[in-house]
Amino acid sequence: MTTREEAVTEETVTRTELTYTSQNLKKYETYEEHIEEQITVSEVVISSKKEDVIESKEKTTIIESQISCFKKKQSLSAKIEEVRQYKSNVNYKISKKTKFREEAELQLQTTKGES
Repeated sequence: MTTREEAVTEETVTRTELTYTSQNLKKYETYEEHIEEQITVSEVVISSKKEDVIESKEKTTIIESQISCFKKKQSLSAKIEEVRQYKSNVNYKISKKTKFREEAELQLQTTKGES
């Protein structure tokens, strides 16, 4: 081979390698862009899921608070009913004693009046 042929061959090989390297570079750049897009999409999905989890926890907290309030209300209603029953019982006893006292006083007055 002559020097000229060697130079042309070397130039051809170099251009081929350069083309191959450029194509690979473009392929890797495209792949890198694709990966970056996937990362962005994944971050958005993760963020959305985090918001869903936070919202779900808040709903759970609200429901637990409502349940707690309902139980307290039921407990207070039961205590109020106990107090009403007790008050009614006390009033009944007072009424009974008052009636007994009035009858005793009436009988005493009747007895004094007869004497």
